[in-house]
Amino acid sequence: MSKADYPQLRQFFGAYFHQDWDIDAEDADGVVALYVSDDRHTDEQLRALARQIDEYLKNEGSQENISQGLFEKLGCEYLPASSGSNAGEWLTHVANLLRRAIESRRNNLLRS
Repeated sequence: MSKADYPQLRQFFGAYFHQDWDIDAEDADGVVALYVSDDRHTDEQLRALARQIDEYLKNEGSQENISQGLFEKLGCEYLPASSGSNAGEWLTHVANLLRRAIESRRNNLLRS
């Protein structure tokens, strides 16, 4: 797969997990929370991003490819090992955070 196959992932990781990401948030989960809290990102966009993470994990296969591609293909400057995870585990966690955010938004709408 080429870089062009993951445009949403490149945009997300390049824009939010840039080399100074830790200035924007205390940790990686905080960076994801910043993305989710931006009202410009719809539930469908969050869902599509989570799906694209799933596709990336499936298509890249090995942990070595996933980890290398996270930096080279997706432009991510965060090192999952700094939090005790490998790249695949961390990306799965990010996809789950996005899905939980959608659910939380839905629950908040139901309460309104």
